[in-house]
Order: sequence, then structure tokens, then C-alpha cells
Amino acid sequence: TQMKKMIDQIFVRLESISRMIAISAMAAFIFSSCTKTSSSVNTGPQLPAEAIRGTILNGGNVKGVLLADSTYTMKGDLTVLPTDTLVFQAGATVNITGNHAFYIQGVIISQGTKAKPVTLTTPTQQPGDWGGFQCDSAKAVTFLWTKILWAGGLDSTGSTRQTISVSSPINVDVEDCWLIGGQDNGIGVYSGATVTILRNTIYGEGTTDGEGIDFHAGVTGTVAYNVFWGG
Repeated sequence: TQMKKMIDQIFVRLESISRMIAISAMAAFIFSSCTKTSSSVNTGPQLPAEAIRGTILNGGNVKGVLLADSTYTMKGDLTVLPTDTLVFQAGATVNITGNHAFYIQGVIISQGTKAKPVTLTTPTQQPGDWGGFQCDSAKAVTFLWTKILWAGGLDSTGSTRQTISVSSPINVDVEDCWLIGGQDNGIGVYSGATVTILRNTIYGEGTTDGEGIDFHAGVTGTVAYNVFWGG
């Protein structure tokens, strides 16, 4: 009988200890759940390290990423230096407010999609409003699902400029794009470049001079399924 009483007392003590542990654990859980460190904050999508956050492009050297679904205003010539890269994400739009141009010495990549093309346009939407992409010393040129509208503006000598001009022996990839309203060649490639030019719509490029696509000096590659009219 005495042994049974001792065992009963031990069980009572163990039950008391168990209840204290459970209560302490519950309190700790409730306390930790109320701390700031456990709160959920919606910070939005992670931006790339090279994100271009300002929406005004005043001219000068440029590199980094023009963000998806963002609208930018270009107010001067922009130059991508030989060691730099400029990327357009899907849905990015650039409004060019004067006869400005992109001068590409490094890498240009436009990553539009069918659902969200990249768009380069002007407020007045007239042929020859701006200077296009002058990629004569570029390292690589890629345009996918990109609308390049109203280019061909005059250069400093009074000559029309090509919408996309490349004079380096590099890879040139232009696919599923629209080149509309330019005043010279839509795509002019020279100096032994390797091209992939597929499924583009090229409309109204060139005036008394200029073609939809113009190759010189040993260009090789694949050109297919492009549509031209109104040249």
C-alpha cells in the first residue's frame, strides 16, 4: 500500500510537470507568432541587380535592365559601351521624344514575348522620327518579339539611318519582330556577321533608297518566313 501511494505521487508529479511544459511551450509559440520577425511582408517581384529604375533616359552611357511592363521616355542618344549589356524585358516600352538613337558597342538583348512584346515608338508616330539601333561595333545583337517603329531619322550628314545596322562579324538574331515606318534599310548587316532572321514583319521601310533586309561582305545564316510590304 505504501509503495502504491509513492507511485501515485510520482505520477501526479509527472502529470503536473507535463502540464507545465505544455503551457510553457504554448506560451512560447504564441509569443513567437506575435513577433515582427515572423510577420509576412509582400515585397513584390525580385528586381535584377542591374535594374534601371528611373523612367527618364536623358542620354549618355546606359547599361542594365529595362524592366518588364515599364514605360520609359528617351530624351537623348544612348550608348552601350563595349563591356556593357542593355536588356529589354518583356512588355517594356520606350517612347523616343526626338531624333535620338541607340549606339551599341556592347550587347543588346530585347526579350519580348508574343503576349508582351517590347515596343519602341514615338509620340507623333511618323516615319523617320528617331535614329534606330546603330550597332556597327556591337558584340551581339538579339531582338525577339520587338516592335521597332518610326525609325530612320537623319544622321549628322543628313542621311537616313537604318532601323537596325550592324557592321561587326557577330551573331545577329532578329525573330518575330515588327519593323514599321523606317526610312532606310530595315535590317542592314555587313562584315561577315552570322544572322538568324525569322518570322518578322517589315512594313514601309525605305524611301527612294533602302530595302527590308540588306546584306553585304560575306554575311551568312538563315533568313525565312519574313513578310515584306509597302517598301
